[in-house]
Amino acid sequence: MQEYNLEVTEIGENDEVLIEVENTGISPYDFHVRLGEQEGKRLHPKPFVLGWDISGVVRNVGRNVKILKAGDAVVVIQDLQWNGRYAEYTVVNEETVIKKPDSLSLEEAATIPINGLTIYQALVKNANISQGDRILIHGGAGGIGVFAIQLAEANRAYVATTASEHNHDFLRMLVADEIIDYRKEDFANVISVYDIVLDTRGGDTLKRSYDVLKVGGHLVSIRSRVNEEKAKEKNIKAYY
Repeated sequence: MQEYNLEVTEIGENDEVLIEVENTGISPYDFHVRLGEQEGKRLHPKPFVLGWDISGVVRNVGRNVKILKAGDAVVVIQDLQWNGRYAEYTVVNEETVIKKPDSLSLEEAATIPINGLTIYQALVKNANISQGDRILIHGGAGGIGVFAIQLAEANRAYVATTASEHNHDFLRMLVADEIIDYRKEDFANVISVYDIVLDTRGGDTLKRSYDVLKVGGHLVSIRSRVNEEKAKEKNIKAYY
């Protein structure tokens, strides 16, 4: 990674917004892209500027911008194809910007977009999580896992999660119902007949996750491609 000085991008369209970036969130997507590990997903030709999640302050707006104005504190929610947010200023379309909630600091707000939207799509759109569901979340103390636990609890699901022992107190604070120390226990020997598994690890963890789901259950991996033949054999729904 190298640092460059670039010209501040001018507003080129009437619905664009110039934002002075205050904070950039670093999600798992950032480092997986850097490592070239986005299996089966879009590639980012090199060289390119990293960065997706940001919060900041609006400095200028295009003529047709309706809601935002200079001075507004905002959060940017971008499609993953639009990178380039590791910068002091950035220009985005108004439809990708929301005003920062008063309950959040700019620092807190920058952590939300990719992780929050990923979990919403995984658990709400794909797995259709609902009250009473039993869900296993791999890696509950990670950036994705933290959001997943809170969303699952908000939907009144029963939450089991895997984590090393030094993260257990933190996960209890998030009100996880069951915590499995993956260094001492095999999750596949601890739980069974679950409605949903959220995989954040891939590899052997993903392979063994099929076996803890009930018939008709949902397996969502944000890390690796799912085995559609195995999902069909187990009569479960699998998503990547």
